[in-house]
Amino acid sequence: MLSCCSSKKAVAVAVQPSRTADNTAPEEAAPAQQEQEDHQTQQQQQQQQQEKEGNAKHAVEVKVSSPKLRHKLSPKPSPAPTRHHVVGEQFVGPHIKCRNQPYMNGPERAQVPDHLVSWEVEFPDYNPPDHTDDHVKANPEWADKEEDLPSIKFNEGPHRSFIGAYHVDSHTNLPRNPMGRTGMTGRGLLGRFGPNFAADPIVTRWKRDDDDVIQLDGQGRKILEMVCIKRKDTGEWAIPGGMVDRGEKVTSALRREFGEEALASHDITPEEREQVLDSIKDSFDHGIMVYEGYVDDPRNTDIAWLETTAVVFHDDDGTSFEQFDLKAGDDAGDVAWVSIEPKMQLYASHYSYVKLAYKIIAGQELES
Repeated sequence: MLSCCSSKKAVAVAVQPSRTADNTAPEEAAPAQQEQEDHQTQQQQQQQQQEKEGNAKHAVEVKVSSPKLRHKLSPKPSPAPTRHHVVGEQFVGPHIKCRNQPYMNGPERAQVPDHLVSWEVEFPDYNPPDHTDDHVKANPEWADKEEDLPSIKFNEGPHRSFIGAYHVDSHTNLPRNPMGRTGMTGRGLLGRFGPNFAADPIVTRWKRDDDDVIQLDGQGRKILEMVCIKRKDTGEWAIPGGMVDRGEKVTSALRREFGEEALASHDITPEEREQVLDSIKDSFDHGIMVYEGYVDDPRNTDIAWLETTAVVFHDDDGTSFEQFDLKAGDDAGDVAWVSIEPKMQLYASHYSYVKLAYKIIAGQELES
């Protein structure tokens, strides 16, 4: 079960003895005046006690009624709208998959050891290669134009980060990866300077046999499956997600990307694919966010990086996503239902999101 708690420590504040209008201390005041002040003090204490009891009662009511807390305390997904409930903590680094290895279809990165990742640590010999893919340089509609760089307002609008404000060089107007050095500058395969936004739909169901009985693993736990695609660029299994278009809502992007990535290779027409997506629209309207933030992605550079919104859509009774009755490990179309297992190898930071989804659906840690 997920837990949530919040506590505040009471702070005692020393109060100096008050003075009367004639500048005499309370102990020097007349007995009648002292008696009156004592009575007022007693009334104030009673009022404070009543307010304290009222606040405590209100706090209990919030604990019971707050949708966010109910999501955290319950292993079952709530049918609340997708916008959303974040249970994952922010990525704290250091990033690994975007360092010390060749860039995808690009040059070798400069080597950056762990202790020199942070921009706060001086690295006088740091001289990363500058690489922007030709496809990005061709100025597709989803990419920033190089000539527009001086006028881009970073930390605002489409360039606002989930993480918070990030550093922007005052001379070049280039943003700086908030998680540190990557060994390469330029945008690489990413279109935008600064944060580039993705959407990752985690579609899950319980593994069942031919008699519709939920299967158990060696520890007696129900086996949870998820829809995975095999990426063509790295050959790794991944969540069927992708980039959020400019001005597009995350909820729309999640559904669109699932359709493009998980259904594109099936032998169905675009019209049939839309019919399938319409049939599961309700499931996509009632997901639970598990993460929103930085992604340790091999496409990241010093001035461009991935951030994502990962949402789990669970089919508890096995009917919502029955159209995708694939066998685990089936290579046809490079899409399959894959059993979620501890330490499974997935693309980029996807495994960390899957662990969070598993905790919500199964009500326990994936790695015990």
